[in-house]
Amino acid sequence: MGDGTWMWFTAVPTYGSLVIGFGIIALELIEWWPGEKGLRDWRKWLSLLPFTLAYCYGILLILGVGGIVGWLANFTLWGVGWVGDGALIWGVGGSRTAVGASGQRMALTDGGLASVLFLTFVFVGLQKKSEKLRVPLTRGALAGVLTGTVAGISATMAVPIASAVNRIGDFLPGVGA
Repeated sequence: MGDGTWMWFTAVPTYGSLVIGFGIIALELIEWWPGEKGLRDWRKWLSLLPFTLAYCYGILLILGVGGIVGWLANFTLWGVGWVGDGALIWGVGGSRTAVGASGQRMALTDGGLASVLFLTFVFVGLQKKSEKLRVPLTRGALAGVLTGTVAGISATMAVPIASAVNRIGDFLPGVGA
């Protein structure tokens, strides 16, 4: 069941999901943009941290998590991908083209999966608690899910993110100490 064979749909990243994911990133950066003088203030850069961490969390979800959380991430990629593909096909005359792999894409240890579960609790808690963080966290996680399995992005991000989460998960109970 953890190998993804029970899913009735195939969540494959396409140009449609990629464009929507990049659009979400562009929207966040446009709203964040502080102007030329604001770029010199390091505190302004810190305001991108919630979006960036949520983006990494979204990549983590789509690249290596199974169960209900992984199913929700794959379902999101599938559904939003079809919306993006529809816009691509009927909007500009393109076609539905896959740009990455489907299924579980990286190996997380049990400790890494425990870390992801903990991060899911933190993510949900922050969503409920902070009105200010709700939009950047949602955008970041959604952009991560939509772009995380694209070949170039997953090749760059998968190893460091998975390694960090596996190490944290193994270190906390003392398994990897």
